[in-house]
Order: sequence, then C-alpha cells, then structure tokens
Amino acid sequence: MEEFTRESIIALLKELNTLLEEHGQEAELYIVGGSAMALTYDIRRTTADIDAAFLPRDVVLEHARTIAARHGLSPNWLSDGVTDLGFDFSADADPRTIEIGPALTVNVASPDYLLAMKVLSSRQSDADRRDAVALCRLMGLTNEAQIQQRVGRYFRVDGRTELFVEDIAAEL
Repeated sequence: MEEFTRESIIALLKELNTLLEEHGQEAELYIVGGSAMALTYDIRRTTADIDAAFLPRDVVLEHARTIAARHGLSPNWLSDGVTDLGFDFSADADPRTIEIGPALTVNVASPDYLLAMKVLSSRQSDADRRDAVALCRLMGLTNEAQIQQRVGRYFRVDGRTELFVEDIAAEL
C-alpha cells in the first residue's frame, strides 16, 4: 500500500492542478484526516490516502483516476468518503490554505476542527490518539477541560468521547 508524505501529496495535488488547467476547469478541496496532518501539522506523518471534500466532484474524481493510472496508485488515493460521516466542514472558521496552483484551491482543516474530528472519530484508533495529542501540543492545550472546550466549539463531548479525551490529556 502506498504511503503518502507531505511531498508526495503536494506533487499529486500539483498534477491535479495541471490537469484542471489543461481542461479549463477549476476545483476546490477541503482536506482532513491524516493527509491534513501530513500537509500542515506534522511533516513526518504519512497517510494511506487523501481524505477530502471536493467540488466539482465528478471532475476531481475523473482527474484523480487519471493520476492513479499514471502512477499505479489505488483509484481511491483521493477519497471523499469523509463526506458521508456528517461533518459540517463549513463550520471550520479557520481552515489553512495551501498554494498549489491557479486551478486548484486547497484548504486544510484547522487544528481545532481536525482535533474535533479526531475526538469524534468512530475508530478512536492509536493513530487518531497520536494525531490528537500532536494537535493539542500544537495548540498549547494541556488538560482535559481545554480539549473539551475546543472540541465543544463544534461537537458535543459525552460518554465515549469523554473517555477518549481523558486518554489524550493523559499524554500531554
């Protein structure tokens, strides 16, 4: 399985920008998950795919398939499956913009919103915990109450998520 680094993600996004330009098209991506971590918050992080919401969906997927075929990648190297999870990405007031090219606007989830997504993840995996700890350190959060306050900006923290927040805070 391919593992994408910050550099390889940027290279693939630049290739996507080139295809869009060649076809006189424009697109917008909002990147979340491990790929957001690798791109913006932890350059040593790798990820198995790029999770994003994107428009126009059909155009982006068509070009992503072309790129996959060129490089022998999984056809789902760029996945919008995260859009099925019910997150309201428009609630993220401070996404980070990455300059890729004139045909492709790339926004990356803010540390706050990404932390909230990690805490609410149905997996609550070791990788999600490590990412959440890294995000808390990046934002200077040092305890459970601070984490709950940040996550609470977007989602309700209760039950299972409270336990996960405790686990995260224990590592700070």
